[in-house]
Amino acid sequence: MTLNLQPATINDEIAQNVRVISRTRRGSQPLDRQLGINGELVDTAGTRGQALYAAAVIDTLPQQEPRVVIKQVRFDGDAAAAQYSPVIEYEVKQ
Repeated sequence: MTLNLQPATINDEIAQNVRVISRTRRGSQPLDRQLGINGELVDTAGTRGQALYAAAVIDTLPQQEPRVVIKQVRFDGDAAAAQYSPVIEYEVKQ
């Protein structure tokens, strides 16, 4: 993942923050060990893994990026084969 250190707009900055937080395993960032999602979820497959990930995103993301309100977390792909990607729908607070 490439980081843009000078996003063009606030919305671009927020979108980048959402991507970084949701794709980072908590404890993996040397200067901010609290950044990211619980890493224990990585090996949890299927609908249980999806539910745990969605709950973690709903709980963690607004704490770490307070400018967003999570609307929905859904998954594209095949849960049975553990080949799916999360899609996080959010709204920027006004």
